[in-house]
Amino acid sequence: MKTNFRATSFLFIISVIFSITANAQINLNNGLVGHFSFDNNAFDQSSVGVSGTVYNAILTAGKTNNPNEAYSFNGVNSYIDCSSNQRSISSTVTVSAWVKTTTMGLQFIVSKYDWTVDKGFHLFIQNGTAQVAGRNNGGLYVTTNNSSSANILVADGNWHFVMAEVSGNSWKVWVDCVLNNSVISNSSVPSLINTGPLSIGNYIQGTTAGNQLFFNGAIDEVRVYNRTLTIDERALLCDINFSGSISAPIVSQDTGVCENESVTLQASSNSGTIYWESPLGVIIDSGNVHSQVITQPTVFYVYSVQNGMSSSNSIITVNMANLVDTSITSNGFSLFSNATNVMYQWIDCENWTLIQGEVGQVFTPSASGYYALAVTNEYCSDTSDCIQVIPLGVNELTDSDVQIYPNPTTNIVVVEAFSTSRIYGIQVLDVSGEIIFQRKENFNSKAVVDLSSYRTGMYFIRVSFKETTKVFKIVKE
Repeated sequence: MKTNFRATSFLFIISVIFSITANAQINLNNGLVGHFSFDNNAFDQSSVGVSGTVYNAILTAGKTNNPNEAYSFNGVNSYIDCSSNQRSISSTVTVSAWVKTTTMGLQFIVSKYDWTVDKGFHLFIQNGTAQVAGRNNGGLYVTTNNSSSANILVADGNWHFVMAEVSGNSWKVWVDCVLNNSVISNSSVPSLINTGPLSIGNYIQGTTAGNQLFFNGAIDEVRVYNRTLTIDERALLCDINFSGSISAPIVSQDTGVCENESVTLQASSNSGTIYWESPLGVIIDSGNVHSQVITQPTVFYVYSVQNGMSSSNSIITVNMANLVDTSITSNGFSLFSNATNVMYQWIDCENWTLIQGEVGQVFTPSASGYYALAVTNEYCSDTSDCIQVIPLGVNELTDSDVQIYPNPTTNIVVVEAFSTSRIYGIQVLDVSGEIIFQRKENFNSKAVVDLSSYRTGMYFIRVSFKETTKVFKIVKE
């Protein structure tokens, strides 16, 4: 098991990619099963091609203030019936529209719900805020109107872009491309299949609630998808719908952030409020500065919103890279760190204490035990596994097979086998494990090794017998 000595050795390299999504990269017609632009009519421009029938709604200026590009609904008896075609919607739907109203009460923007069987969904306004609701497979009515999330007022007489998404047990609604409300139901499969009509400006069935079910205001550019949209698709859809232009925020970044440490990111924009969003479409922060403890690779989508207009995304990707090499090579009596251009500190694993003075790349223990290495680079620190080493002490030069003397020595070392043993080979190694001398022959009972040409220091003599090999430590003075 790897044991941490200081901080864990993961370096986070934060790269900033400024992404302005192009139409060629995303196909917003994929899964589009209803598209009503309301340019002089209620034609369905999607591949489904089932157009709407207009009842008492009249053409009016749209979100770009051009005439005859939206429909005005009187809140009493006007709506657009787009037929009961299911449009391949089964358990997932995304619906969006531009709306302009001053009515705070309950009113429906887009609905496909059959109240006789309690199945379907609504995109509606209640208490001046956009909501989504419907029935889940557990038989419960699900609505974001009960959520404690902050609600953005849309009933203020200005154009607002609203979007709802139902997928699995997740129900979400965005206003001006900002996540406004969300709720998680107790069932992973919503009940969206029904024979009720797709209605714009009204909830056609179950009208006992009276005129509040009709929309009072203007609706423009309605889209219905039988799938969820990615964050880039939502951003592009916002860009298509918005009549203005806001530059994507410029984001600066920290470097050298280790795991479980906080990263602080800063963004600047020429206008509007800056929002920080996760890949799941959840707003996690707003403002110019965002701080977060990083525990894994993280992506942030950063954009600006002003007066109902949104910028494209700046995408910040926090990639995790382990740049601290804690691997160790052992030759049985010395430990060698494979890391370079770092700081070293060898550790006694028995009591987890620093070994004073052992701050080099190579460590030769004088006693048997378990040892580890803390490696620190410019940013982070990590600690290796504990490795067992069983060295032989300087005076441990006599055993049942051989005797080595003198030790310490100045030049000559005698390797003498006892009468029952025979030497078949000798190697001399330096502290790095490199073989600097070797002879393979039958020495009978005695061999002489000349160390006079080697510098002073510690060496290891490896003696090979017929069926075994033994290593001894020798000091040259």
